[in-house]
This record gives sequence, structure tokens and C-alpha cells, in this order.
Amino acid sequence: MKDTPSISVLMPVRNAETFLKEAVDSILGQTFTDFEFIIIDDASTDRSPEIIRSYTDSRIKFIQNKSNQGNHISRNIGLEKACGKYIAAMDTDDRALPERLLTQYHYMEQHPDVLACGCLFYVNSTIISKPLNDRDIRIALLHDNCFLHPSLFIRTEVMQAIGGYDKEYRYSADYDLVCRISLLGKITNLPDVLMEYRMHKEQISQKHTDMQKHYADRIRNNYREEIMKRMPPVSIVIPLRIESTEREANLHCVLQYLLRSPFVYIDLLEADKERHFFFTHHERIRYRFVHDEEPVFYRTHYLNELLREAQHSIVGIWDADVLIPEAQLIAAVWHVLGGCVLCFPYNGKFRFLEKERSNAIRKDMDELQAGEGYCLLGRPSVGGAFLVNKTKYLEAGGENEGFYGWGPEDAERVKRLEILELPIARTKGLLYHLHHERKPDIGVDNRKKAQHNQKVLLNTCRQSKEELTKALKCHTGIFSYLDNHN
Repeated sequence: MKDTPSISVLMPVRNAETFLKEAVDSILGQTFTDFEFIIIDDASTDRSPEIIRSYTDSRIKFIQNKSNQGNHISRNIGLEKACGKYIAAMDTDDRALPERLLTQYHYMEQHPDVLACGCLFYVNSTIISKPLNDRDIRIALLHDNCFLHPSLFIRTEVMQAIGGYDKEYRYSADYDLVCRISLLGKITNLPDVLMEYRMHKEQISQKHTDMQKHYADRIRNNYREEIMKRMPPVSIVIPLRIESTEREANLHCVLQYLLRSPFVYIDLLEADKERHFFFTHHERIRYRFVHDEEPVFYRTHYLNELLREAQHSIVGIWDADVLIPEAQLIAAVWHVLGGCVLCFPYNGKFRFLEKERSNAIRKDMDELQAGEGYCLLGRPSVGGAFLVNKTKYLEAGGENEGFYGWGPEDAERVKRLEILELPIARTKGLLYHLHHERKPDIGVDNRKKAQHNQKVLLNTCRQSKEELTKALKCHTGIFSYLDNHN
């Protein structure tokens, strides 16, 4: 081995005699041999030091702590001694497959823009999948760690730049580590299965579950705060017609919920005989009133007006009664930045909130509990809220103004983009719908309106990509209801 190895493998040891030999042998048996193996014994009281000393391989550098320092402090001690270009993490109760170091080393050499990588792994012969690309990983980190810690392979200069592991997060320092690396640049999981992970009752994650969760919550919040500082501005547009005090209260709640995200700017357009919605001025809310005597709210038309007037390149189209958790909104923005024309910031499931729960949440938004509410639809929903690339969505027709009032415009929108072969995405997570009484349009032939709207949907569905593309060249909204309605 040359004086400066390519890889420094770091493995802290604390009373690990049961599985230690298997872990050490799995590293010494790697097909890639240019590494140093830094083993830090953290004041073990079992046979661990004896087992380590039984090896004569010159690649092993054995460090002994005089007193118990803890897992991640021991890793930092090893990091100070590391000479390799890369740091490979390792645990005493896991096993690295023979090609692990070779595969990760070659990948990092070929991808200089990537700061760190992990890999897939076995648990009891079952392959555990993880998000692979940088965008999906950043989305996953908003919720929890998505790396097997002993699979991490990190550029040493990156580890040194961020100061290694943060001892403040004693039992979740690995989650904090990958969050901080992700904030610096690209991080990925390889699709290769390169580790075997062993689960047992003596693991840190098993013995300190409550403390680990406490630290993870703090790390998650810190990560989200840093992410929000880096988000591009997003316009959320809401056309409205207030027909009840419940809907007015819902909109106030939705606005407060959205404004928690500092990158969100809201455009409201109220169309009615007179103004009904009033709110305290906010620098990130724009409001416009349009006098409209029509008994039916021409939502698609007003949405197109809002889309064209939106200040930012990413636009969210929101109903006045829906709440989307912030992490899902961030994930949807990233999908649009990644090339999607449209992204739903939820998984297709609406959770309808009972009247009493809605009242409680309007008073205190922190009352909203993950997973609460009931589901009415047996199929994935395509309404409620979605984000678009403003330019590309308007080029694809924007909102279809052939629809008058509420109808199947949500289904038509998705079908149209599918025909045009434009990318659509969804995030994980639920959409929560605040309660309000639903009233039919008064003074309108609702049966005739429904039949018309159904024809508009079918008209899109039967068109080819070529026919639809040709039609779009002449219309921002594909059709105008007022021009085509009899």
C-alpha cells in the first residue's frame, strides 16, 4: 500500500465481540485493497481489543480511547487520523460485500460532482430499497434519514469542511451528517447491494429509540429551515367566491398555513357581485376584486387570468379549503424544477376533516394530526392543489375554459398533459380538506351544465397529440365556454 491510501475506513468499536470478527474480515477481504482501516475501540470491557490485536494486517490502525466517548465522537477521532481521499463508514455488527469499496470508489472517481454515496443493502436476505438520485434523497431527508450509515462513502475534504459528526445529536448524528452534506451538494445512493445490515437488540437504534427520535425531530426541523431559505419564490393562486362563513374561515386558515413557508407568494382573485372576503394586509398577498353577476363561478377563466399575472415561474393552483404539509410543497417545487410540467403535492389521497376537527384546526393549525380525517374517493384524486411550470403549462393550454363551474376539469387537465406526453409527478403524503357545506348553483340548469362539461372532457380525450397541439396554437384556454355554450 502506498503512503497515502485512497480510502480510510472508519469503524468505532464498543463491546462488539459477538460480530466484530465478521465485520473486520468483510473489510480486509475487499477486492479493492488500497485502504487504511482505522478501528477506534471506545473503552470496550469485553474481548473486542483482543480480537482486533489478533490481526496482523498492516492496513489496520488501532486507536484506543481511555474512556467511553460515544460512537460518533469516536468516528471524529478516527477522522482526525484519516489520510485517504475518501471516508468509508463501517459498523461492527454489519458486513460489507466484497465489491463495496471498489464499486463506491469507481463511482465517486467518475462523478466528481457527487459529495457522498451510499448503497442498497440486505436485511435477512431481503433487499432494502432507498431513494437513489439527489432530488429524491433531498425530498426523503425532509422526513427521515434515507441512508444506511455504514454504507456511506464520503469525500474526506467534505467531512473536514463540515467538521465531521456533530456530537450534539448523539444518537442521530448520522442523519444530521447526511443532511448537512446534502445542503452542500449532490448526494446519492447506488443501486448496487453492497452491505448486509444486522438487526439486534443491542443496536443504538434499538436501545435509545426515544432519544434518537428526539434528536431526529430537531435535525429534521433544522434541515427544513435551511431548505426554505434556498427555495425559489412560488406563486400560489386562488380564485374565490365566498358563499358561506365556513369557506371564508377556511380560506383564512389556508392563507395562514401557506404563509408559514417564506418562499410562498399568494394571488387572490375574488369574482362576485360584491366583495365578501377581507383580510389583514400582508406583503406576500396580492388581492384583486372582479365584479361578476354570473350565477356560476367561471373558475377556469379566472385561473388563467391568475396564471398569466403570476409573478414567478412556478405557480401553485390551490382550492380555498386544502392544507398541504410544508415538506410536500417543497418536494413538489423540486419536481417542477426537475422538469415536470405539473406536480401534485400529495399522493392522490384526500383526507376530509370533520366539522369539529376543522373548527379546531382553524383556531390552531398545529392541531392538524398526520393521517387524520376520512377518505371519500376510492381512486387517486387529481384536484385540490397542484404546482406547474407556468410557461410550459400555459403553452399546454392552461386551464380549459370550456368548463363552466365545477366539473371534470381536473381529469381533463391530466388527460391533456398525458396526450401531449408532458411529465407529471406526485409527492408522498396526504391532502387535508377542511369541512364546509356544499351548495348547488342557484338559478342554473345544473343538468345541462354537467352534460356540457362532460362533452368538453370527451372532446379532449378523443384527440391525438397532433390534433391537440394544433388546437393549442390558437387558444390559451383550449375553448371558451361563452363562445361555445348554447
